[in-house]
Amino acid sequence: MKLEHYIEINHGGNRSEFARRANMHPMNVSRYLRGRIPDRDNLEKIRIATNGQVAYSDFCPEKVAS
Repeated sequence: MKLEHYIEINHGGNRSEFARRANMHPMNVSRYLRGRIPDRDNLEKIRIATNGQVAYSDFCPEKVAS
C-alpha cells in the first residue's frame, strides 16, 4: 500500500498525525509523499507505524512494461 493511501484511510489525510505516530518530522512525511525514498531508519518507523501495510517495496518505482 502506498503511504499516501494509508494516511488517507487511517488518519483522514492528516500527515502531522501520522508523523507523530511514526515518531518523525512532518516535513519528512511530506518529502516521502512527493517521491523521496526514506532512509533505512525512517523506512522501519513507517513499517512499524503502519503495522507492515507500507513497506520498502511501496517506495520503489513501478516497472514500466517494455
